[in-house]
Amino acid sequence: MTKRQLEEVCVLLQDAANDLETVLSGMPMPAGRADLNEAIGTIMETLRLVASAHARLEQPQIHGGALTD
Repeated sequence: MTKRQLEEVCVLLQDAANDLETVLSGMPMPAGRADLNEAIGTIMETLRLVASAHARLEQPQIHGGALTD
């Protein structure tokens, strides 16, 4: 994956979490809230992992003593 693709994935994950939070706030009954909260938490954890991978791509890599992009 390229840096740009990872950025796009982050945006999509954030949009999904926002959509679920909107649904959650509009739920009149508590049934299903735990599942939605868990789904939001899972999305946020995935977002952190993708952001971490993106950050590693931003760091210059050293191969055989030579700095590469």
